[in-house]
Amino acid sequence: MITIVILILTVWIFFREKRKPAPLKLLLPVLIFAFTLIGMIWSAEGSSSIVTVKFSWLIFPIIFFLVPLSGKTETAAVKTSFLGGLLVSTFVCTWWAFTRYHVSRNPADLFYTGFSMFMHPSYYAMYVTAGCIFLWEKIMGNGNGMRMQLVSFVLLLWFGFVLVMLQSKAGIIVSLSLVGIMGLVYSWKTKKMITGAIGLAAFYFLFWAATRYVVTSNNSRIFNAEYNVTHFTAQAEKAPESSQMRILVWQSDWELIRSNFLAGVGSGDVVTELKKVYHRRGITKAEEEGLNAHNQYFQSWLEAGIGAFVALLAALAVPGLTAVRKKDLVLGLFLAAIILNFGVESMLCTQAGTMFTAFFLSFLFSAAETKEELPV
Repeated sequence: MITIVILILTVWIFFREKRKPAPLKLLLPVLIFAFTLIGMIWSAEGSSSIVTVKFSWLIFPIIFFLVPLSGKTETAAVKTSFLGGLLVSTFVCTWWAFTRYHVSRNPADLFYTGFSMFMHPSYYAMYVTAGCIFLWEKIMGNGNGMRMQLVSFVLLLWFGFVLVMLQSKAGIIVSLSLVGIMGLVYSWKTKKMITGAIGLAAFYFLFWAATRYVVTSNNSRIFNAEYNVTHFTAQAEKAPESSQMRILVWQSDWELIRSNFLAGVGSGDVVTELKKVYHRRGITKAEEEGLNAHNQYFQSWLEAGIGAFVALLAALAVPGLTAVRKKDLVLGLFLAAIILNFGVESMLCTQAGTMFTAFFLSFLFSAAETKEELPV
């Protein structure tokens, strides 16, 4: 804690000058961390690691409140640095996957966890989706030359290929939806309907071709998910596929929420209490694996009650209102991505999810608030 205080004071002292004062609303995401602490009060199995994971929701909002962004140069530098690091990581993952496949000839080494060597594919797909959003911004930028726009589009296609290889169902659905929106916005704002249509067609064709000829139907988790959900039966509860498992887990989440509506079960007791529900309902695999809520909204509610749930919604809704008011499409698209991902994963239970969402939500929220308000 002392280290955190020193870091925040250092940032404030050395970088606070000549910056526009930040609105208090930038501190709203701190409530996510606060309710984690509150939920520890009645948690029987509390652990400091749970609080440590959520520290990003304390640090980043405070830093961007004390030292708000001062212009486009700073925001562009952060986004470019992120894109550079993300690009290198995708090359490393591709080399790693194809090298292992060359030796084993096992398709599992190419896709999903076989491809993502740094973190779970669902989290990595969220990073890549954010990269797609930042590339779209570069394509849209009036100050960027044709060469920069072309390079950005090629990288967008590459990230699309990476998303196919990751085989994250949520990542694929979210990215395909957001790229469609980005293509429509590009066509509308630039009046280049044919260019926009060709770009969208190229991206979706690459997605289809990579799925059909690289991944193949037998290995596609999207195709398998569609079949398993539409052919869901009660007998599947013993050893369900991941999509079926989520349905069973969400049903268990809601059963536990109804029994602990106001205060939840405690920040450290969610998995323990869910395992009791899994056992009672005969969901053997979920009990053995100790699955969390697999939905961040339910996870927050179970940790500290309806207050934590409302705080999470507010931490997303208020930046959303800013995105609408300032016509900040990048912030709006990023919010859409994490809102959808929160619906299928407990993203704030790991550092990979917490640090990414806390940093970029605080960063983009601050960048939007320091922009001049556009006329309606």
